Amino acid sequence: MNLRILVMLQMVSAFVFGSDSLVSVEGYGESFFFSQPHNKSEGVGDLSFEPALHISDTLTLHTVIGFQHPAEDGGLFEAELEVLSLDAAINKETDLSFGKVHMPVGLYNLYHEPIYFLTIEPSRVEHLIIPAEWHETAALVTQRFDDYSLTLGVMSGMDATKLQSKSWIREGKESYLTGGGKLGWVARMDYGAIEKVLLGGSIVSTPLNGSNASATLIEAHAAVRLDNGWEGTAIASKGWISDIDSVRIASRSLIAKNAQGASMTVGYDVGRHFALSARNVIVFGHTEYAQPSQTTEPAGLGGMAWAGGLNWYLSPHVVAKAEYRDSNQEGQRLGIGIGFVY
Repeated sequence: MNLRILVMLQMVSAFVFGSDSLVSVEGYGESFFFSQPHNKSEGVGDLSFEPALHISDTLTLHTVIGFQHPAEDGGLFEAELEVLSLDAAINKETDLSFGKVHMPVGLYNLYHEPIYFLTIEPSRVEHLIIPAEWHETAALVTQRFDDYSLTLGVMSGMDATKLQSKSWIREGKESYLTGGGKLGWVARMDYGAIEKVLLGGSIVSTPLNGSNASATLIEAHAAVRLDNGWEGTAIASKGWISDIDSVRIASRSLIAKNAQGASMTVGYDVGRHFALSARNVIVFGHTEYAQPSQTTEPAGLGGMAWAGGLNWYLSPHVVAKAEYRDSNQEGQRLGIGIGFVY
């Protein structure tokens, strides 16, 4: 019901006030088909609807509504209000955000549009170690210094009772603030921009509500696009949990105390050798690992994998993808699909 009301309010605002002045809509979508050995196959689809209400020149109500198939709980379909934040531009160098936001940790949480990564899906590092699509109630301030940017903030704690050994702390996200809940904190530093050269890292520490523990994550990331046709992304992350015994009691699961992972993707613009425009056809190779310090299940966390594939940019905002992936825990998989940004 809340989702319906929000969409209706955005549509009414656009109709009454005019979309050019007060309301803007952006977003992205992607749809992929995975074919696996033994006649197993699945389709995956995501659509992000991102209306923003510009209250003034410096104040914006920012929303993101996500639609996903299949649902994370195994159902056919789900819709979720991912972001609902009030963003204020204090000046040209300083921004404030308050509400439900994308956590500024890693690459995928901030640059998850399919044109920004070459693989079909983010690496398991940004799924199992760093929770992907990580939305929390938070207050953030971002300060820019020439080519540098610094983000600092406080966030709601995660829920220890929801943690699972197969996904480390990921299922504890979006716990919101409850009575007696403690706050966590996050810090991020970046140099450059994702379209050219982006170098940075972040650290986050969050209480695990329902236990006596907290979880800490650190990560370093890089994204580079060179004029000679080469480009790549890399990320490494490590996390640990204090008082692991209280977390295992709260979650009723044998959670690993530590988790770590790293991934790297390297691409080359082969279209430049066939008189195609820059960044039109890119081939890539990818390698990754993600695992706890001790194996808690036969499947463990993520394991090791490599992938190779091709991205065909039909326009700067539309990309067709093909990928072959081999993982020591998930087996072999061929994927094809398309992604777009609007």
